[in-house]
Amino acid sequence: MKAPFSLLFCSFLFISCWEAQDDFPEPFPNEMGVRPVYFEGEIDTSFINLLPPREFQELGNFVLQDDWMFIIELFEGIHVIDNSDPANPETVAFIEVPSARQITADGNALFVNFFDDLVVLDISNIENLRILDVVESFYNTADFNYSPPDYEGFFECVDEKRGEVLGWEQAQLEDPQCWK
Repeated sequence: MKAPFSLLFCSFLFISCWEAQDDFPEPFPNEMGVRPVYFEGEIDTSFINLLPPREFQELGNFVLQDDWMFIIELFEGIHVIDNSDPANPETVAFIEVPSARQITADGNALFVNFFDDLVVLDISNIENLRILDVVESFYNTADFNYSPPDYEGFFECVDEKRGEVLGWEQAQLEDPQCWK
């Protein structure tokens, strides 16, 4: 009988010493954090381009399709890697797709988000990349979590009136109102 009572007493003692944590800490003046980078202007598929390979920076998901590997560069596009020799993969191109966050593939079709649209790319001939289809307003951007991926700390809240978010950059924040 003593053991359960002692355990219960210790539990209450431990809980009474527990200090409640605020979900949203107070920011310091001029807090370092991140802020959104906006795309301002008309959005059209002329922004989707095949470019030479570039350095990896902030990677997202990837897809293996036949002898190819496609890797998301968050908010910027897709790295194209010839994986026909898995021991020696070779980065051969970069598909510029502003706002890209997710990809998947089926046969010769590569699906990628392009702002709130879904773009279907023909990958049967990488050197002659072409757009097969655009499904406009496929994604409900109101449902997006407007916070920086893989980040914890203060950030500038997204202002949807300023345009679509292309990515995030480090910045000195004067009065941050968002925390993650």
